[in-house]
Amino acid sequence: MSEFGLPRIRPRDLAAPVTRLIQAPLPRQNAARGERWKDTGSQPPRLTPGGLTSAGLDSLAVLAVRTASGRSVEREMAMVLEEARAALPVFDRAGWLTDPVSYHRTPTAPSPTSTPFQAMGATWERLAFASEYETHPGEPGADRWNGYRANRDVTVRVLRHLRPAPWVVLLHGAFMGRLRTDAPVFHPIHLHEGLGFNVVMPVLPLHGRRSAPSGIVPRALPSFNIMDNVHGIAQAGWDVRRLIAWIRSQDEQPVSLYGISLGGYVGALTGALLGDSPAQRIVAGIPAVDFPKIFLSQIPPRATKTSWYEDYAHHVVQLHRAIAVLGLPAPQTPVDHLHLYAARHDRVLRPLQQTTRLWQHWGRPEVLWIDGGHIAAGRNKRVGRFVDHALASGGL
Repeated sequence: MSEFGLPRIRPRDLAAPVTRLIQAPLPRQNAARGERWKDTGSQPPRLTPGGLTSAGLDSLAVLAVRTASGRSVEREMAMVLEEARAALPVFDRAGWLTDPVSYHRTPTAPSPTSTPFQAMGATWERLAFASEYETHPGEPGADRWNGYRANRDVTVRVLRHLRPAPWVVLLHGAFMGRLRTDAPVFHPIHLHEGLGFNVVMPVLPLHGRRSAPSGIVPRALPSFNIMDNVHGIAQAGWDVRRLIAWIRSQDEQPVSLYGISLGGYVGALTGALLGDSPAQRIVAGIPAVDFPKIFLSQIPPRATKTSWYEDYAHHVVQLHRAIAVLGLPAPQTPVDHLHLYAARHDRVLRPLQQTTRLWQHWGRPEVLWIDGGHIAAGRNKRVGRFVDHALASGGL
């Protein structure tokens, strides 16, 4: 292992996820944790075959991503830290760490091109427009981010009614952004034909057609590369608000947001940045909430003893304050129009670390807890019924 590498996977590392998930659901081993679950109005995850399977699948997925990212960390961590050290005083002087709203500019509505296409027995529109997102002058990492050419244009898949209808913007998770991955989770045909929505599915930065050519893991979002992650999340919030500006130029029908995982974070960020023109409803499923905690909790314990860990931990926490959902005002969407669902066995985004903090930040709105893990949550039947109720009830 080089100075900046992650420790190589050992045989006992493969058994660690199973060991942890067997131990974790036992509240008697951690009374404080049991009380935290009680405060959510839920209960600790139960040790069931289905729960173990779901948690095990999540743990293996985290292990796979960490393994695939190892060489990128080794190759790029020196540059990541150099940029972060240079960026921190820039962000501090600009006031973006204490007033994150000031970091995010307000976009104008685009004039997209529209191309029809057929999929899943329906006629869709493929909208395309220039993102026009710009980094601030002097931001380290800006030249690299602006050099991701495929990321400069936004692609949106749309199912639109001929008559006026409410809109729902569906925000996908990491490693998604194509219909074959997004449709089984969001069920856009059902939302369009069954519930009567105009369905809008943007592709988030560095996903789908917007992927950078250097590979999925090193140029993905979220990213261990601190400045890429800050710029990527900021651009996601910009692109979605730009898209909403276009939607609102079409008619005066209400616009709701529904995001899962990474998309849950982008939906919460967008909802906060819409200010006094809020979304009608926001649904966040198994949402990412605190990226520094996600990154640091998924670094293997042995890596915390490396020479770069403390430097990385400090800068990732500080610089993410500019895009922190929990540092922004709660959306002006009424609390009874905010909805969350979470999976008790989630090993990708730990619910007590992530979902419950957004729940508290939003004023404790309605939340659905399911027994299961992160990867399979979107296909859970209870989730489907919950989302239908959340989007279609009251005010549409």
